[in-house]
Amino acid sequence: MSSDKAAVHLFTAEISDALLADERQRNLYCVWLAACERSGQSVPARADIDITELRECIGNLLMLQVEDGGRNFRYLVLGTQVARDYGQDLTGKRITDIPNDSSETLLEFYRAVYRERRPYFSRMNANLISFVDTIERFMLPLTNGGDDVSRIIVGCYPLSFRRKPDQFLSE
Repeated sequence: MSSDKAAVHLFTAEISDALLADERQRNLYCVWLAACERSGQSVPARADIDITELRECIGNLLMLQVEDGGRNFRYLVLGTQVARDYGQDLTGKRITDIPNDSSETLLEFYRAVYRERRPYFSRMNANLISFVDTIERFMLPLTNGGDDVSRIIVGCYPLSFRRKPDQFLSE
């Protein structure tokens, strides 16, 4: 294991206003909670989320597809700001396809959201393939209308940056 492994500063299901300091995080949570209320479910379906209500944070959103009973997750959507921050577009890739020291940590995070059917918040140092240093992730479960969590919507909000690695300087 590399000494550059992502350091997790916080991983919690105890969601509070103080934790969601970014207005886009609060908006994402409010939209998700409203979808829960409208659907009468503790986890809303993807169809219950009106994406137009998330227009201010759309560039910072990911949508993950749960695969193989939560053993893996595929990036269905990767917001343009996230792709820029990470120096690549991961759309269509699985977490296990990405060779970096954050992969196992991200799998643990997303498996907890899947298994426990509840939102989680994390703050961690990002991996070395990005020019993000510290990032917050707000992860919320979704269903396809049934009981099982089938997708996870994630708001990714960088707190600090480092220099972009040379291998991604193609502009």
